[in-house]
Amino acid sequence: VLRSGRRSRRFEPSHPDHSKSLHFGDRVAKFLLVIAVFIVVYLFLRSYRRRVEGAPPPAAAAKHGEDMVRCGLCGVHLPKSEAVTSRGEFYCSKEHLQLSDRARGR
Repeated sequence: VLRSGRRSRRFEPSHPDHSKSLHFGDRVAKFLLVIAVFIVVYLFLRSYRRRVEGAPPPAAAAKHGEDMVRCGLCGVHLPKSEAVTSRGEFYCSKEHLQLSDRARGR
């Protein structure tokens, strides 16, 4: 039945692959959804494992303290991790290392 130049949808043949397979966009969307689920599961398991194995909290490291060293030029004491080291001596800054080298004539 034709009305105003249009065909009726009742009589149009359906596409054979339209009903049986997904469009490319639908496949990509499902693939991305599966990937997103795997990423979420991976991140959850990784954070869970870190909590279970867990490194000691930073407060526990502070209880034990840190080795202190003395600057070879000015004598100030500072944590070993913050010191500048040269030839087995510790300095509080690069400037004091350079001043020490100049004083020794190096």
